[in-house]
Amino acid sequence: IVVASKNPLAQIHALWTLDGLGLHSVPAMLAALKSPNMDVTTTALDIISSRQSRDPLVIEAVAQFESKPQELHSHVRALAAIGLAQQAIKTLSSHSDLPLLREAIVSGLGLQVGSFLKSHGRVLDPQLAALLSDSLKKVTVTQTTPGVHLSPADRESFLRGADVYANKAACSSCHGPNGAGLMALAPPLSKSNWVTGEVSTLTKVLLHGLSGPIQVDGVQYKLPLAMPGFSGNSTISDQDLADVMTFVRNSWGNRASAVTAEQARKVRAEESSQNVPYTAAELGK
Repeated sequence: IVVASKNPLAQIHALWTLDGLGLHSVPAMLAALKSPNMDVTTTALDIISSRQSRDPLVIEAVAQFESKPQELHSHVRALAAIGLAQQAIKTLSSHSDLPLLREAIVSGLGLQVGSFLKSHGRVLDPQLAALLSDSLKKVTVTQTTPGVHLSPADRESFLRGADVYANKAACSSCHGPNGAGLMALAPPLSKSNWVTGEVSTLTKVLLHGLSGPIQVDGVQYKLPLAMPGFSGNSTISDQDLADVMTFVRNSWGNRASAVTAEQARKVRAEESSQNVPYTAAELGK
């Protein structure tokens, strides 16, 4: 469908379906990157970022991709994620006044930030250097046995949720592999009452998204973009939602009850008429 269809919505749906099934189709990615539709190209770039693709053909295509202004954030994040962070920084130097471009690079690097700094040396852009330094500090804080306190069944949900977080739902692209978030892009999930509080509130956010400002652990976050929800994503099931909630509620120092698919299903049915992201006030926060 991605290769043959001329319908952007069909192509985007096919890309996310393939990703949800864990199928990294190189021909599909290459075709999507050549699409004249920016929603298709940014979807492909975002999936490449979350998967940290190491396929030579994909790497070459991303390296040669000529991004329009609206595609720059997804492009530099993909460059950083697939081992081309220096090219991402070179792109940044030509667009240094563009908001959140530095954060996109840090997000793309994820847990690779330490190895990048060792091989790259000094980063000349002071704002990017500060973000990388802060990210490195957060990455080095590890949890020895995450989810160890959970029952065997809940532990299985936790482990599935870790995969949903990192891959299927690509939550780590904004909130980071360590749940620390990025100050100008996405709030932290660690020490967050949004995460460890009412299951129904967290489920509503995952289903329909959230627009700022919000407060987390006493810090005010003015979100530049609304967090998108998964209610329209057919590849994200109620079980996926329950699993990822169990994971984030019991990672990075968080400790809260596990979540069941039935709980997610109930909220989905109750909130089916919601078609825009919630605000903090609407959720009683």
